Amino acid sequence: MGNATKIKNWCEKELSPMAWPLIAMRALPEIMAEGKDVSLINIDERTEFEPDVIKVINKCISEAYQVTMPADILSLDGRAKESVSQEKTGTIEDRPGVKERLKMAFKILFNRG
Repeated sequence: MGNATKIKNWCEKELSPMAWPLIAMRALPEIMAEGKDVSLINIDERTEFEPDVIKVINKCISEAYQVTMPADILSLDGRAKESVSQEKTGTIEDRPGVKERLKMAFKILFNRG
């Protein structure tokens, strides 16, 4: 899971269900002023915020709620970093065992009988 989803979920759980839209509205003008093209609303599980974007978000959280995000919310563990870097290199078929599973799934789906 990318740090964007972790940050958003933390805001909604620990601050308020409406915290994330408020933070996004407060942070977006400053982020855009820095020349970043980042969506704070349309994020998915793989979305990663850069450190300078996180800094602005954390500042907005601090101003609005007088708290800061815990360090564990801001970082990925070692396994997540490895899987993200693996996803960016090569194709899924290059991963161990994937070709065999794809062939088996193909047989099951299309060669019934």
